[in-house]
Amino acid sequence: MKLNGMGIGHGKSEGEVLQVERPISFLGGVEPKTGAILDRESGKLGESVADKILAFPHGKGSTVGSYVIYQLKKSGAAPAAIVNQKADPIIATGAIISEIPMLSEIPTEILWDGDKAVVNADDGYLDLPDVTENPVVTGILRKGDKILIMKRSNEVGSFQGRWAGISGGVLDDEKPEDAMVREIEEESGLGRESYRLSVTGSPIFARRDTRVWKVHPFLLDIIEGEISLDWEHDEFQWITVDDLGSYETVPRLKNVIDVLLKIDRAEKKRVCD
Repeated sequence: MKLNGMGIGHGKSEGEVLQVERPISFLGGVEPKTGAILDRESGKLGESVADKILAFPHGKGSTVGSYVIYQLKKSGAAPAAIVNQKADPIIATGAIISEIPMLSEIPTEILWDGDKAVVNADDGYLDLPDVTENPVVTGILRKGDKILIMKRSNEVGSFQGRWAGISGGVLDDEKPEDAMVREIEEESGLGRESYRLSVTGSPIFARRDTRVWKVHPFLLDIIEGEISLDWEHDEFQWITVDDLGSYETVPRLKNVIDVLLKIDRAEKKRVCD
């Protein structure tokens, strides 16, 4: 699986991933001579960043953290590469002066400890050779203040019995928008005239074992028509977003819905302004 990001500095490196879920402060959070993580809130207390592909959301804390990264390099305890969701000046400066390849704009939550990874800061990508990417679409149908969720049947290949939006794989050479139209017709029986596309969101990633789903999210408003299920679902419900927590859903469904509704609110506010 190849993920494109923004390269910072130069160089290429490979190794095993060490993933930290929380932001890191290198000043006081990492021992500069050994690379041991000192931050008790990191979930990785005592583990070493040395020679790892160090993945975490972003940095925090004092600008002195840049020089701690440089000290790690001088001590031979620096990470082989740094991967962030969002680069900040402290980490970027430390990586550049220490000549550590760095990438930002990477969804670090889908990187797992022990993953083999290649970081190429020159060309701006991260490669996970043992992980497979599956592009899919998820459509959230809305009717008034309620959204449609559907319970996946025992006949489908994954997440049987869980609740989801209308979803399915993107075929070879198929655009996500076309895949969404196809899946809506197959899973709900609604034709293109029955709804309008309101929001298209940026991809969201979800991982299970060595598979990552690249989810292309869509928010669609019902104009007319009734839902007619196919074999992929046993039942459906129209619920409010607040009720979603009462259902066992596929991974990251709430993230998908939250992102789409946030974009929808922002667009409506912009129109009103």
